[in-house]
Amino acid sequence: MTRHHPRILVADDEPTARMLMRAALQKAGYVVELAADGAEALERFRAQPCDMVMLDVEMPGLDGYAVCAALRREVGDALPVVIVTGMDDTASVERAYECGATDFIAKPINWALLGHRVKYLLRASEALNALHAANVRIAAVLDALPDMLFEMDLDGRYLDYHSPREDLLAAPVEAFLGKTVDEVLPPEAAAVCREALREAHHKGVSTGRRIQLELADGTFHFELSVARKRGEEGNAPQFVVLSRDITGRIRTEAALQQSEALLHEAQALAHLGSWYIELPGNRLVWSPETYRIFGRDPGTPVTYEDFIGLVHPEDRAAVDAAWQAALGGETYHIEHRILARGNVRWVVEQADLKIDAHGALIGGAGTVQDITERKEAERQTYRLAYFDSLTGLANRQSFQDRLGRDIERAMRKSGKLAVLFMDLDGFKAINDTMGHNTGDLILQWVADRLRTCVRPSDTLMRIEPEDSEVEFARLGGDEFTAILPDIAHPDDALRVAHRIREQMRRPFLLDGREVVLTASIGIAVYPDDGEDASSLLKHADTAMYHAKDRGRDNCQYYSASLTERAQHRLTLESNLRRALERREFHLLYQPQFDLTSGRIHSVEALIRWKHPAEGVISPADFIPLAEENGLIVPIGEWVLRTACNDAMRWRAAGMPLCVAVNLSPMQFRDPRLVATVLEILAETGLPPGLLELEVTEGAVMEDSETTMQTLETLSLEGVQIALDDFGTGYSSMSYLKRMPLNNLKVDQSFVRGLPHDQDNEAIVRAILSLAKNLGFSVTAEGVETLEQAQSLKGMACDTLQGYYFSRPVPASDIPSLLARDWSMGTAG
Repeated sequence: MTRHHPRILVADDEPTARMLMRAALQKAGYVVELAADGAEALERFRAQPCDMVMLDVEMPGLDGYAVCAALRREVGDALPVVIVTGMDDTASVERAYECGATDFIAKPINWALLGHRVKYLLRASEALNALHAANVRIAAVLDALPDMLFEMDLDGRYLDYHSPREDLLAAPVEAFLGKTVDEVLPPEAAAVCREALREAHHKGVSTGRRIQLELADGTFHFELSVARKRGEEGNAPQFVVLSRDITGRIRTEAALQQSEALLHEAQALAHLGSWYIELPGNRLVWSPETYRIFGRDPGTPVTYEDFIGLVHPEDRAAVDAAWQAALGGETYHIEHRILARGNVRWVVEQADLKIDAHGALIGGAGTVQDITERKEAERQTYRLAYFDSLTGLANRQSFQDRLGRDIERAMRKSGKLAVLFMDLDGFKAINDTMGHNTGDLILQWVADRLRTCVRPSDTLMRIEPEDSEVEFARLGGDEFTAILPDIAHPDDALRVAHRIREQMRRPFLLDGREVVLTASIGIAVYPDDGEDASSLLKHADTAMYHAKDRGRDNCQYYSASLTERAQHRLTLESNLRRALERREFHLLYQPQFDLTSGRIHSVEALIRWKHPAEGVISPADFIPLAEENGLIVPIGEWVLRTACNDAMRWRAAGMPLCVAVNLSPMQFRDPRLVATVLEILAETGLPPGLLELEVTEGAVMEDSETTMQTLETLSLEGVQIALDDFGTGYSSMSYLKRMPLNNLKVDQSFVRGLPHDQDNEAIVRAILSLAKNLGFSVTAEGVETLEQAQSLKGMACDTLQGYYFSRPVPASDIPSLLARDWSMGTAG
């Protein structure tokens, strides 16, 4: 290692002095540079800096003081500068120090001691420089520390401090130096500091203690580390206290805890747990929600064996196979059941397992979600969609789906199947007399009996969604159906039908009373009676009605023999054609009450047919038949003529009533309709304003343009036009505005629930508002109670019609009705 010889620059204007100085210094082992004056000294130093400069005070040009001052400006205080002066006055010495001199040597110089004097000056300079460097390093370290540093005594008195941020101090510097923690900090924080100081006094160090301070910028948290300083024995102990701002960490920890709490809460709300594999040991680490789902105590150690033991026994093999496949790199995603404290739950699991290149498990994580509620909802949805809620039997949709599948299977196998359609005889009477609750109970008992009367191979219905087998079904009301698949002969269905009838004959015990029901059953066989579900069901239904016609408690196959009904229809049609000739029709009139005048101002003509052999035949039976075969046109003409004649007789007797006559859609297709109406009016002499023709929405929309022309022509002639059953059809508002209407008739289905049915009331109010805006009057049909009449009056309806005022009566009874007092408070 090369030894360093200090370089010394000597500046003196006397050559002898320079030579002697160099000789003495070289002898002491120094390298000496010489300068004859101050300027040369600065020049040489700038060219090659030295470790020390020795300057004579008196030199030409720049004296020693000036050179010293210049060096201090250029290189700072670290360079040792010695002033050599022959002046020993105090002023000269003070001036030397003022110019920055490190020391001075007085002349005459003791050359023997000069080397030692320079040696100690250099050593002192080196020590000073080292101390300065150390202070710089310490300052840099302190500046780099984010922590605050305090020096304290055992009493907690602040002796010194260092802080990178003044805003983190509990008080201004002048307010806490020299004071104790009890005087500066809040009581709780001061107590923590004192305890940390005592612990450090006994143990040497104290760490981990925390304090909380309320500062100008909010709440801050600090962690204290205290160490006892090494000092001389007998001196009072002092301590270094490191105060670290951990506010960010505390807030992060709080946010993390909150995040974890929210995660756990979200997992609980979603019934979603999570887990991961902890290696080594392959232990499963579960989240709190996972423990809850599996019914285990939180924190209980869990292995794969523990987990598989909680899986439902019927699902364990599938779950284990899925897990082993996942260990081989496949996706782990499976739905299965578990046993949680004895309760069966459904879960869905998925996981991502990490496998190394050698196939070893190196980690993994997954989720488990409790889907029990979803499974139950799916089951309930399936029940609602495919099963009758009252009896648990299949509903119409499920029955038709099953029948379609069985037909396809029978078609592939060239086999047969039978459809049974059953209706309970007398059930309506039980419902009406004993109430719907009793009726529902009987329907449930009927379903139970149906389940007991099938052969084992008939395959009973089950409610489980995965079970597609369905036999009996309830279509609605007291109608039940059954599918008998794979029958060898049609007679097989009859044997099952007889077993059903035998079960139904057994009395039902209700409140100590025996109630006996029977069943009428129709049978249709594939492929003889139909090759699709709709045809078979319809034909079985037809056969059931045939069984009822044959006396009930009966079984009937669908066959050509059912053409008897068609024959009856032909007979009815034949009799209908003769009815006009035999004068078997007659008219009844139902009064229409005018709310403005408080009187009956019009009547509706209603046709009736009294057959000499079959008695009274309902219009619901013969009107559709008359429309199909075209007889409605002559019948309608008869009705119109008869009604006009009766109206003329009332008018002649001083009772000018308007008569309303219904027109069938078929009559609108008659090109002579307008001519016929006008001819009858002319023939009878009835003013057109006393005739109101009622048309249905369906009739108006069938051939709208033709119908519109017909109505406009009749309206121009003065005939009143009413739209019947308004609200039950599909009238277009654009056509309604164009139609030459005078009156809208509100269908009785909307009147029936008044005044308690708010929906019906809203509909009626809407119709009244619409009619008022379009300039139409409104007639409400089906008024049966005083409450209904008063409600409609309150809604400003124009005309009321219904049993509350009168049933349909013969023309001869109308005058007596007009004489009655029709006050809304006393009528009826």
